[in-house]
Amino acid sequence: MPTALDPCELVPSAEASSLGGTIFGAGQASTTPGGAKLCSYGQEGIAIEVIVAQAPDAGTAQAAKLAAEAELKKNAAGVTMKVTELPGFAPGVDATLLEASATVAGQTYSATAIYLLKGPVFVGLSGLGTLGAKAPTSAAIQDEAKVVVGRLP
Repeated sequence: MPTALDPCELVPSAEASSLGGTIFGAGQASTTPGGAKLCSYGQEGIAIEVIVAQAPDAGTAQAAKLAAEAELKKNAAGVTMKVTELPGFAPGVDATLLEASATVAGQTYSATAIYLLKGPVFVGLSGLGTLGAKAPTSAAIQDEAKVVVGRLP
């Protein structure tokens, strides 16, 4: 789902740094094979990612969101995951919060993500903590997501 929106502008470096509890440089921009745009901030132990995509219409976007959630749940073997729908998160926005953790080879990983759907626009904002670093709290990621919603068309 290609888009003209820039995820590195939706969550600039200073805000990603605040969310990650560290100082990040400029985000690394990339494009997925499907045309979605990704902005990654990271350093040892912590990563913040923003993905944005735009469908031709809201119905197509909703169908893609449901398919992505089903795929996520299907591939969650060995992961402790809590998925929470957030009704009333913001006017005209469908929001879902994900909190997850796993231990692999003695290393603990934590993740917090929020997925937003506003009409045909999808935004995913996620934080991953490893090596003793913790993912952003659900409150912090929701606060940043509200700022992002204000930047969407």
